[in-house]
Amino acid sequence: MQSLIGFWDNLCFLSTLVKKYYCGIVCFVINKIFLDNFMEYEYDEAKSALLEHIKELFEELEGEMAMSHQEKYALLEDILENATDTGELKVAFEQWCAEHIAELDLDEDADDLWEQALARLEE
Repeated sequence: MQSLIGFWDNLCFLSTLVKKYYCGIVCFVINKIFLDNFMEYEYDEAKSALLEHIKELFEELEGEMAMSHQEKYALLEDILENATDTGELKVAFEQWCAEHIAELDLDEDADDLWEQALARLEE
């Protein structure tokens, strides 16, 4: 009888091992097939969402920059409108540059821009 109980215990133990091993294999397969695909899906969506968000931020910044440039250009037009000769025109331009050129982050200074503009007259 004891050998039968021992056999039964061993059988139950083996059955438990097989179940654990089987569950381990099933879980591994589920992880590989379903979760990896789900994670890839999340990765693709996260990547797309991130790129779209940054693109929108850049577009917003470009829009704000364009508005800022348009405002500065309008101010330049207004200040130059009051000049009556070339000397006053240059002084007005230099005044505008002193107030706005740093914000524009240009490589040229007021004199360089003045010279470049007048060089167009020679073309």
